[in-house]
This record gives sequence, structure tokens and C-alpha cells, in this order.
Amino acid sequence: MQLMSRRSAMRLNRKPSGVCGFGVKGRRRRLAGLVGAAVLAASFPRADAWAERPGRSVSLGASVDADRVLYVVSGCPTTNHPLRFPVRLYRLEAGKLRRMREVVAKEVGSDSILSYPGERVLVVIEYNLERGRDQRIHALFMDRPWEEKSFTIPSCPTCGSRGEGHLFRDGDGRYFAFVFSDLRFSGPGRFLKPRGVDLESGRPVEFSWEIFEKVRVSGTPGVYFPGDWFYLDVGEGGRLSTHKLHGCVVLDWPPVKSPAEPKPRVVVDVVNEAMKVISEMGPPPTPSECRLFILRSGEEEWMTVMFPGNLTRLTAFGPWLTSFEAYKRKGVSPGIEERRQEPTETGFPLDWQLSASGIYLPGIILLYNVEGERLIRYETGQGDSEVLLVEGDTVYYRVNRSIFRAHIGKEGLEKHTRLVEDDVVPDIHWAFFGPPPPLPGGSSR
Repeated sequence: MQLMSRRSAMRLNRKPSGVCGFGVKGRRRRLAGLVGAAVLAASFPRADAWAERPGRSVSLGASVDADRVLYVVSGCPTTNHPLRFPVRLYRLEAGKLRRMREVVAKEVGSDSILSYPGERVLVVIEYNLERGRDQRIHALFMDRPWEEKSFTIPSCPTCGSRGEGHLFRDGDGRYFAFVFSDLRFSGPGRFLKPRGVDLESGRPVEFSWEIFEKVRVSGTPGVYFPGDWFYLDVGEGGRLSTHKLHGCVVLDWPPVKSPAEPKPRVVVDVVNEAMKVISEMGPPPTPSECRLFILRSGEEEWMTVMFPGNLTRLTAFGPWLTSFEAYKRKGVSPGIEERRQEPTETGFPLDWQLSASGIYLPGIILLYNVEGERLIRYETGQGDSEVLLVEGDTVYYRVNRSIFRAHIGKEGLEKHTRLVEDDVVPDIHWAFFGPPPPLPGGSSR
């Protein structure tokens, strides 16, 4: 049964347009046009067809690791729309997905799913359309994902239906807090100071606006999901501060020297242990590129790089910034004949959102190492492709219904292995390694 039409694809809490790009100290570099060791490009036949092509070095259904388990999470967050989908945890076992538990039921649904690899936690925010309702979250710890842990964060009777949620790292503590909007006000008093919980103990906490110095930002998976990002104001000399409605706190971050100054705002795309990444608001600088500012950990000057794609969204794993090329233009993304065109129990068709929003995906995944300033641009031939995880010199990526593993070599991605193929895979956008689940009785495997 068709749940909604293509034309009525859900309205999501979308990121502002024109966010993307990369850089090098003191000079601008266009990564898409470089050749040599720093930038590698590869073009291969469609990933789903590899096993059918003689001579391809692709193994199927291979195991991952005897001592660790590859866990994946399926989910299709929706915002401002009554359609809901479950959030489920699976583990990969002998070339198949084994469902472990349902993190959030279909009747409840999710508003956002935010993964923080460096903090070893994934946070699921429950669907919420009721004004003044307390916000419910679920913490999935990557070192013990079989445990169920959920918290209620109090809102206020006059607050909006959903808050702006962020993870903060203070010493060894991991805190998740919301910034709620009081609808009685329209000025600086509209937003309440961040309030949330200690994810380990469940202790309620309330922070000052200065806590944004310790924020972690996970980026935005997929093409149509609400992501983890927020605005910063750009002041005199490129100084960055929280928005005036968020306390207007000047952050101890180096100033941004944008060639497009003055820019009243930028978007914080990623903050992890290896980097900070921000992008400009507004139209991209060229029809085929976007501009990012990257601050490597321990440095005092932002790198500026032009990156392929004018609607590219970012995630990060340690020093690797990952994405897939995306463009704001109409057109049929490659591989449509292999993609589902009706909703399933776990999600809705990608093409509904692409068509409704005028987005084109050429089927190219991107990996950029901020330490070595190296871009890998890899063509899958399938528009529905994305990176799920990077660990060391190994990348795990999804191509429509299949999850692959590949080695990051000197010549780009190599030694591709298809790990699993399943109808649930199009809705899997998060992956991590963890210990094997305990046996009945509490002992470990």
C-alpha cells in the first residue's frame, strides 16, 4: 500500500543550502581538479553488478572480524510529518543481518539519529510533534549496544514541539542536551539554556551557553535526514560566536578569513577529536563546488578547500571526512531501476525525496583525510551510495541494498568485499564495531 505520494514527500528539518568544501593553509585548492598522490579518482562499474562481472576481485558474504562484531542501525527519521518508521539494531553474522533489538518502535518513530564515533555513542531522538512535551532520547553505547538506555529531558509548557539537541564532551563525561524554544518570546530570551542528561548516570544537567566550546557535531548522513549542525555568527575580524539567541558567546576558535566576507553566519558541520568543519551559508561559490573551512586539531589556522558537489553533506570518522556528491538540480540519479519505488516497513523510497527536492546524486562517494590532505573520489554507478564507517585503512560503504568493505590503498579503494545484501540495507545509515554480545547468563562470547 502506498503511504504517501511522491509529491507529498515529507518536509524535513533541512540544512541550509550551499554547505560544503575543503582547504589548505593560505591558499585555495580545488580538489576535484587535482591529480597525483594527493587526489585519487576511480571509476568502476556499478557495485551491485561486480559479482556478475568475470575477473572482479570481489568476495561475497565474507566474515568481518572474529573478535569484534560489525553492528548496523536502520532508521528513517521524519520531522513535521505523521509518517513514522522503527529504529533497529542489527549485527552482521555469516553474510546475513541478524536483528538484535528494536531501539524505537514504529508507532513512536524517530526525529533524528546522531552518531558520535569518537564518543562511542549513538543517540536516537524520538519523534515529537506536541508542543510542551518532554523530549525522549535513547542512548546506544557502541561498547555495549545490547543494553537499553533511555532518558526524558524536560521541556516547558510553552516550548515548541522539538528542541535542538547536541552532544557535549566535558572531560570523561558525555552529555546530551537540548536548546528549547519558548514560544512566548521572539528575542534573545526565546531560547532556554541547554538542559539535558549525563548519558552514563542519567543525572539531569543544565549548562550555560559557554558549553558550546565543548560541543561535538556528528554531521548529516543520507540525503534527506535532519542532521546535527548549528549556526555561528561571524563578527569583526572573523571572530566566531554562538548566535545571539544562544547567548552570543564568543568562542575560543581561530577567526575565519573567508574570501566572501562579510558573512553574518556560518554552519558548523562537524566537530570531533580530529577537526572542526564549517561552511558558508547561501549559494555555493560555483555550480559544481562548495567551500569548507577545516581546522585540524592543534592548529590555529583554518584550511580552505573547494569540494566537488554543491549540495554535499558531511559525516566524519576520526581524521576522515566522508560524503557523497550531491547537486541541487533535477535529473534521474543513476541506478533508479534497482531502487525500490514503494515504502517498506523500515523506510520510504529515496527517489521520492530526490524528485520532490530537485536533488541529483551521480553515485560518487568521497573520502577526505584532513591529516594527509588526500581526497578519494570513488564512482559506484548507483545514486544511493554512502560511506557508513572508516576504521584505519578500511572503509565500509553502502550501495543500495548491499554493504561493502574496501581497503584504502595508495591507488584508491581496492579489495572490495560484499558483506551483505538485504532489503533492509537501503535504510541502514550508521555502522560501528563493538564486542560480541554476551551469552545467556552474562558471560561474553
